[in-house]
Amino acid sequence: MRTLDKYGALALLGGALLLGSVSGGAARADEPAPDKPAGVQAVVRVNGYTDNDHNEIITPLTAVSGQLGDEGQVTLGASVTYDIMTCASVDVVSAATPHGYFSEIRQEYQANTAVKLGLWTISGGGTYSKENDYSSISGSLGISTELFQRNTTLSLGYGFTGSSVGRANDPGFDRSLDSHTISATVTQVLSKSLVGQLTYFVGVFDGFQSSPYRLARVATGVAMPENVPNHRLRQSVVARINAALAAEHFLSLAYRLYGDDWGLLSHTAELGWTYEISRAVSFNLRDRVYLQGSTDFYSYIYDQPRTYMTNDRELGAFLGNTVGAKLSWAPDIGRTTKLALDLKFDFTYQRFDDFAALPTRLLYMGEIGATLDF
Repeated sequence: MRTLDKYGALALLGGALLLGSVSGGAARADEPAPDKPAGVQAVVRVNGYTDNDHNEIITPLTAVSGQLGDEGQVTLGASVTYDIMTCASVDVVSAATPHGYFSEIRQEYQANTAVKLGLWTISGGGTYSKENDYSSISGSLGISTELFQRNTTLSLGYGFTGSSVGRANDPGFDRSLDSHTISATVTQVLSKSLVGQLTYFVGVFDGFQSSPYRLARVATGVAMPENVPNHRLRQSVVARINAALAAEHFLSLAYRLYGDDWGLLSHTAELGWTYEISRAVSFNLRDRVYLQGSTDFYSYIYDQPRTYMTNDRELGAFLGNTVGAKLSWAPDIGRTTKLALDLKFDFTYQRFDDFAALPTRLLYMGEIGATLDF
């Protein structure tokens, strides 16, 4: 069962499309250049999520990528992700499940490739995702180039997703949703210790964007199926600065302004700090603040039935704050084999201005992962 709350929470913890913390650091002058690995990377991660809205999700991910050619001109990659979910949020308890909870597994399979042609890189990928009442197929294309002695990088990307929305135990319910997205990014080296980035994103979504389970409430006591517009135009601008404060200290600042034609406007600010404790160990802290206004048609309780009605709290006004920490360890296991282990924890507080059923939500996410290059 797909719920906007579940995926909205995961997206919020993940920082949406473009926000994130600075990672890694510059190589030290006294450190010998490592031998080049063969070009194969394997990644294994397990993510655990829970909140005070009775949702629990375990997400194992496995990914592998490899480089072909003398200089790694071609990269091929693939990944498999599963979401093992047990959910009993206020939405599904009131509208979707007579027993007050549901459990299911979402599957996602992804493949990608990138080809370097001099200063140009062309990339593409595809994703297939499926759960019991929702499936989607996505494709993406990207192109980037480096200019001015590789101090400037220009990137342009396009993505398409075609989705089929169903409803549990209702084989006659079948709705479609298509989306087209474009992003343009400029990355500029400003100095030896400063890099700036500016990104513009636009997305057009057409089709069924309501929840087949959520109900909107009217003051008379009547509950009606949620209904939101079939068209949505979403835009955002992201500005970001990464700075090396010293040989071991790195800072990341980011701000995103988002707006859409449903009347929703949001601001996101993030501050990240990374400290390289040693050659093998690094520690990262980040704080992310999210402030959102309400869509034009959201209401917790409507005075009378209207054309567009929703009780989705994430379409109303709310404030979110995420604090996270990450510890990474890259032990020395050889000059051509590289291993990195990391442990991450995020805590998010959300306050909803107009949702009496759950005015605050507390979210906890932990992750352990390993990356092997050989």
